[in-house]
Amino acid sequence: MVAKLGGFLGRKCDGQPGATALWRGLARLSDITDTFAIFHPSIPAGP
Repeated sequence: MVAKLGGFLGRKCDGQPGATALWRGLARLSDITDTFAIFHPSIPAGP
């Protein structure tokens, strides 16, 4: 799922996701969680 956020298509012939797709996916996930925290301030943040 993280690789798909980074642009990995996951087709049968694509093989495994690379470091670039994972890195981009983690960066996008970080943006998503930051945005969620901004719009839902009543939910406490993690550790």
